Amino acid sequence: MVDEEIKERLWVCIKKLFLCDDNKKEFVLRDCNKRWKDFKTRLTSAYFNKCTKNEVDNPPWKEYAGIDEEDWKVFKEQRESDEFKVTSERNRANQAKNLYPHHLGRGGYGKLEERFVQEQLKKAMLSGASSSKGVESE
Repeated sequence: MVDEEIKERLWVCIKKLFLCDDNKKEFVLRDCNKRWKDFKTRLTSAYFNKCTKNEVDNPPWKEYAGIDEEDWKVFKEQRESDEFKVTSERNRANQAKNLYPHHLGRGGYGKLEERFVQEQLKKAMLSGASSSKGVESE
């Protein structure tokens, strides 16, 4: 969990950079959380899951301005811990059980349904146009 003081400082920085009402704080911080988790996942994939010399050739503290060597050591220790490996393996096994992974993007089912209806209308219009052409030629 992130300390409430850090969240508050982050919110103050966001408000300085963007026009954002206080009633959007929860949404914005939730989005920051998701992006932070995604970033850590990308780092893990790039530096731990692949059999590469990525850390030696291109250390993260040279690629990302917000990471210093000390932060990287702490992150690396956490990612290489037995506790993290057990949790990661458990989550990987749970994800493998997912029979219906979500591939709809940001629009969700609403946008998919709308797109499906539009395609059906287009097909109906095209088939109606082609059948009426056949009638005219007879």
